[in-house]
Amino acid sequence: MNADVDGIVTAHRTVMNFEAAAAHGAMLDDERINLLKPKFLAGLRAGVNISPEQAEDAAAFLITAKQAFWRGLQGVHIIVTLPVPEGAPLLDGTTGYQDWLTPWTVFDGPLVCLPWGIDTLGRPRSVMLAAHPGMDTQLLAVAAQLEDRSPPFARPQKPSF
Repeated sequence: MNADVDGIVTAHRTVMNFEAAAAHGAMLDDERINLLKPKFLAGLRAGVNISPEQAEDAAAFLITAKQAFWRGLQGVHIIVTLPVPEGAPLLDGTTGYQDWLTPWTVFDGPLVCLPWGIDTLGRPRSVMLAAHPGMDTQLLAVAAQLEDRSPPFARPQKPSF
């Protein structure tokens, strides 16, 4: 099953930025602008330049991508994949790499991430289990079975500042 991940990420950001600007765009014109985080500010600024027609086209693309994805996975009950290419993000103020997670938000099915070892930088890794929309209970049952089989690793220590 192939999905146009780049297209999905682009369309998702188009809709997200358009909706953020519609809801919070007034913050660009007053003193609250100084309170905004750089990525959110960039999203608002991008969103004010997106037309309603562009947002509608992007939303339609996402609906089509979601339907095609699940249609291509009929008969597959649980998907096991990596949620991100690396371990947990460093403590640098970011939330980490999002492009692998964005399609799953669009696909609208339940997700569960389980700890699954440590990466080469000593950061916790995880595996993600995904299922068709509405299969929440089945996914949780499989996750509970796998949880006991996850690789053992020492609990990460919080850094001291």
